[in-house]
Parts: sequence; C-alpha cells; structure tokens
Amino acid sequence: MNSTQVTVITGGGRGIGRAIALRMSRLTSILVVGRTKADLVQVCDDINQAGGIADYVVGDIGKPRTTEEVLGTIGEHSWIVRNVVCNAGIGKGGPVVSFDADIWRNMFDVNVHGSFYIIKALLPQMIAQKGGSISIISSVSGLQGHKNEAAYSATKFALVGMAQSLGDELKKHNIVVVPICPGFVDTEMTDRTIAGMCHHKGISADEAREKLAAVNRQGRILKPEEIAEAVAYCAGPLGIPASGQSMILTGITEPRVLNSLNWLEDVTRKASLLIVPISGGSDSAAEHELINIACPGKVLSVYAGKPKTLRCREWFESRGEVAYIAPGLRGLSGEIGRWARLQELSHARRAWLVSSRNRTEDVMGTYSMASCCATLYPLIKLWKSQVMSMCECLSIPSAITESSRRADPDCGRPTELAEIPLELIDVFSQVLVGELPQEALSQLTSAQHRYLGEIVEYNRFKGNLLKGPSFL
Repeated sequence: MNSTQVTVITGGGRGIGRAIALRMSRLTSILVVGRTKADLVQVCDDINQAGGIADYVVGDIGKPRTTEEVLGTIGEHSWIVRNVVCNAGIGKGGPVVSFDADIWRNMFDVNVHGSFYIIKALLPQMIAQKGGSISIISSVSGLQGHKNEAAYSATKFALVGMAQSLGDELKKHNIVVVPICPGFVDTEMTDRTIAGMCHHKGISADEAREKLAAVNRQGRILKPEEIAEAVAYCAGPLGIPASGQSMILTGITEPRVLNSLNWLEDVTRKASLLIVPISGGSDSAAEHELINIACPGKVLSVYAGKPKTLRCREWFESRGEVAYIAPGLRGLSGEIGRWARLQELSHARRAWLVSSRNRTEDVMGTYSMASCCATLYPLIKLWKSQVMSMCECLSIPSAITESSRRADPDCGRPTELAEIPLELIDVFSQVLVGELPQEALSQLTSAQHRYLGEIVEYNRFKGNLLKGPSFL
C-alpha cells in the first residue's frame, strides 16, 4: 500500500461506498466523506485496525463547504490525491406530474453537483502528478430510462456525460475517468425499492427481490464488493481500454466479457440504432446478448427466415427485440440475398449494421464473404474456443452452443469442419498466424491437418475471386 497517496470516496460510510473504501485501502490511504459520522467512524476503525490508514469528513457533498473540508484534511495528512470515487447518491421514484421539485433539485445537488465540486477541487493535484483515476458511480439507469425514474435517470445520465467529457479532457494528463454503471446492488436503496414494490404491488419481499434480480442480465442482485472490484480495476496500473467509456456491471464478472461490453458501449456511442443479424449460432447469440447489455434501447436483432426456424427463439426474444424478414431480395438467394436485404433495411432505418466474426473464422476464411458488408465485428479478436467460453459466462443455452459443433452450410462452414473439435481448429489457426509453434500441430491427425489446410487454400482462392472486377 502507498500510504502517501489517498483515495477520496464520497458516500463512503455504508453500502457500495464502504465496500470501495475497504477494497481500496489495500492500495492507498483512504478519506471517506458522508453525512453520518457513526458510519464513517466505523469504516475508518475497520481499515485502521486492519493495518490501513483512513480518515473521514462529515458533510453534505452537495454543498461546496464540504469540499473545502476535504481539501483541509488532505493537507493535514500531506496526502497526494491518487483516486477519486464519486459514489454519493440518493434516489426517489415517481411520475413527473406529481414529482416534488425540491426533491428533484436535491437529487441533482447530491448526485451531480456534488461530483462536480469534489472533482473540480481535487483535479489540480491529480494534473500536477500526471496520473490517477476518477470513478463516477452511475447506473444502468444512466444508459436507459425507465418508467417513474425520470429524476434518478436524469442525474445518472448526467454523470455518464460528465465522465465521457472528462475522459477526453483529462487523457492528456494520464487520468482515467470511468462511469461505472451497475444494475441493482444489495444496498439500502434497493431495500427501499423492494419495500415500495411490496406496498404498491401487494407482493412479498421475496417476490419483489426476485423481480429485481430478474432485471439484472444474470438474474441476481449484485454485491457491493463487485462494484468495489470494478473501482480497483479502473484504478490499477492498466486502467481500462479507453477513458470515458462506461463500465457496465450486470452480474457478469468475467474480465473478457466486461472488456467486450465496455468496448461495444464506446464504439457504438454515436449510433442511434444497431441492426444485429442473428442465425441461432453461438457467435450471433453472444453478440445479441452483449450488445443488448452494452446498448440498451437501441438494438434490433434481425433473423432472415420464419420465426419457427430460429433456434431457441424464446431465448433470443427474451433478451432483446427481434424482427423477422424474408431471406432473399430481388432474385438473390442464400447468404448474399440475406445480406442484401439487411443492407436495404439498414439504409432505410439509418442504422448501423453490426455483424460478428470470430478470429478463427477470420484466419481460416470460413465465414461467408458476404458478411464483409457489415461495419462492426465485436468478436473478431476472439478464437472460437474463447467465444464458446464467453457463451458459458453469458449463460447462452446449450442448444445454441452445441449447434456450433455441427454443420451450418448456409454460413459457409462445411459439414466436415464440424467433426473437428473447436479447440483443435483454434490450434491450427494460431499456428497459421505464428502464435503457436509448428510443434502444436502434433495434436491433429494427419487427415485433420490436411483437411484444414485445404479449407484455408479454398477460402483464399474464393476471397481472391470475390475481390475481382466481376464482384465489384
């Protein structure tokens, strides 16, 4: 632990803030800020008794005077500000027509203005030392609004916008800014939501908790410690891929999945609508799930064919909006016809057309060349076996993942290819690009080696044909 550096945490007395304080105390000294002295004292005692260093400031973060006291306490300890966590927040639901204007203003004072005050006050130190992290605890409600949450969502949307702007503004100073957007977390605020559901809907607490858990993509309510780990990750030496992009937490903890979610949210930020072709296979299922988490409210998955022929139709429809279109267009059939129709739909709706292609397919060339029409390849950096692992993390139905081990001629994968384990195809692909030594090919039989080599040569030839003048 670097005791000369400090992490400042607003709303640090309980719930998410307390979990963050305990976790970050392994890395730096801690300064927690909050309204309730007893809670702050308890957190500091727990940290100090465990060998860490912690102090507190009692005050309302929505008032500039509290920030002045924070600066004074930092000066007394001669601390250097390394990390800032804007966690303090309050929430109140209800229809706008009857919403109290004073409560609206108070929510902005605490959730938004308080974050501005503390960041503005501590930035000069962080800029001077040329580094640090700012974690702003927003919510999935800061990415998509919901009924009777106008005030809360407005503040959380504001925090995401603030973080995105600060990310661009401060990257030249090596300061990482991350809006962290969790789903429902096991805190007092969630308990109040459950109590409200019991009162208004006449259901039991267990039933209300089950309904909230179902809202989170993984069907469970998050623990405060999971948010704390996300903050520690953002404050680590590597930070995250791009400052300003949202870290979406929905109960998924696999780093590869989290990185994909964050990347997707960042690169699709300017899109108003995303059209995602789905086939019922593992790649499109993983993409359907990921992009609906990363970009809620602006995704339309499209299946070219009759609804009854979509494998695991109920699952796809439960995870996001699905539309069905005719498989061909203007005399074109097969894969080319489907992509022509998708292109027409994309143009008509002024939408981005988003496709998936895993790295195994990219190297082997076994994807349909028509899929090159798409504008985005979220899974391009993953080998097929890694996609399958991701599907497991995402709880993709086994009926879908198993289909990837069988033939799918319409997507350009010959039947014989399905007889070779995906892991061995990955090995061959990685040897092909120099990521594994030639000796790794000993895992394949001579027949498998010869067949995969023929596949590569065939698709290279097909690719050259499609690039020729007749294709253009």
